[in-house]
Amino acid sequence: MTEKLKRPARRRIGFVATFALVLVTGYSLLWESSPDYDTIRRRRTSRATFYAKLLARNTGDVMEPLKESDTPVYWHIPKSSGTSMKRYYGCMGLVLASEAGIINGHDKDETIQVWQRKFPESKLVNVDTSTREGIDRAKRLGLVESGYADVIFSP
Repeated sequence: MTEKLKRPARRRIGFVATFALVLVTGYSLLWESSPDYDTIRRRRTSRATFYAKLLARNTGDVMEPLKESDTPVYWHIPKSSGTSMKRYYGCMGLVLASEAGIINGHDKDETIQVWQRKFPESKLVNVDTSTREGIDRAKRLGLVESGYADVIFSP
């Protein structure tokens, strides 16, 4: 009976010792290979500065009065009523720029134009603002400069 008690106890001790060895080795490898705090802080600060400058160049101040040339961009986050907002603005008769703009072969159009969709009824610009390629095409065609879109939807 004492033999049976000793064997499981030895197994537990061996398991705990092996686990501790793996834990200490892994921790020391991670500690040695990770950058120091100052390096991480500098990376985050430089990245934050970059994005702050990018936003300042490409967005407007909400405290300034609206200009005729301003175009609102709706950041469509999935499951946050973006589709409902598209239908609402479409029902109001506003011209939308979204992924629906290229259906019915409008992705082949050479110039920027507005077309009428039957169901759900809405006016759309013939660009897709949901993909990088579509945004590049919209820029090339002059979406913002044309003034056609009342609201631009983009994820």
